[in-house]
Amino acid sequence: MLTPAATDNSLDVAGLRKVFHVRGSVLEAPRSIVAVDDVSFAVPAQRSFGIIGESGSGKTTIARILLGLETPTGGSIRFFGEPYVRERSAAARLLHARRIQMVFQDPYSSLDPNQKIGKGLEELLALYGFEAASIRARRRGLLEQVGISPRLADVLPRQLSGGQRQRVAIARALAAQPRIILLDEAVASLDVSIQAQILNTLADIREEAGVQYILISHNLAVVRQLTDDCIVMHRGAIVESGPTEEVLSNPKHPYTIRLRESIPRPPIPRDEN
Repeated sequence: MLTPAATDNSLDVAGLRKVFHVRGSVLEAPRSIVAVDDVSFAVPAQRSFGIIGESGSGKTTIARILLGLETPTGGSIRFFGEPYVRERSAAARLLHARRIQMVFQDPYSSLDPNQKIGKGLEELLALYGFEAASIRARRRGLLEQVGISPRLADVLPRQLSGGQRQRVAIARALAAQPRIILLDEAVASLDVSIQAQILNTLADIREEAGVQYILISHNLAVVRQLTDDCIVMHRGAIVESGPTEEVLSNPKHPYTIRLRESIPRPPIPRDEN
């Protein structure tokens, strides 16, 4: 387990637990589903962090709790040494938006299909307190930062490719100038060549803006490329943790070993002689 001093961490999660209560029906009795079970980890400052697991492992539930979209059943969260309690006031939500933002797997669903991408960015910048005189220049800078031509500011999301839409989603996350960006399978819906381009862009942004990433993914190659440390989730619990290279190169837990062995490998050329 990663255990640096709390003052050195951007995020500390201790004993996190989330139980969903499912109502019964005529055929089924009410039941409880433990989605996250006593999860603890720390994200050191200046380092990016991976949460690895397959569907149903609890990783997306953790993401929703960190964003304030779900209330944990138990445990505690600290951002930059300050306890985090989910609040509903507009001021509290705005403060939290400056701590952490999210880029979702499906960029189209996170964009207003009827709003031009430039207008959407301008509205966000105004919400985050940028002066009207500086918003247009800031909009241009965000688009250029993610590799989108400012000339595309006046198009609708449906007029962009999948990779371009994901770049716009990243620009929207950057608009708040957050200290952490949470990437939930952010390149999973893109083809391999576009994935590589987006990952390179994300690496450049991390270096230029000093932002940290929390990457949620089942793709070990993506986790290896973009993170420094990681945890492996299985059925709501952490089964392995440590520096990413060490965990993925020399896994100890049987589940992590199975994940690594499931990665498709190119066929070995046959000797035709």
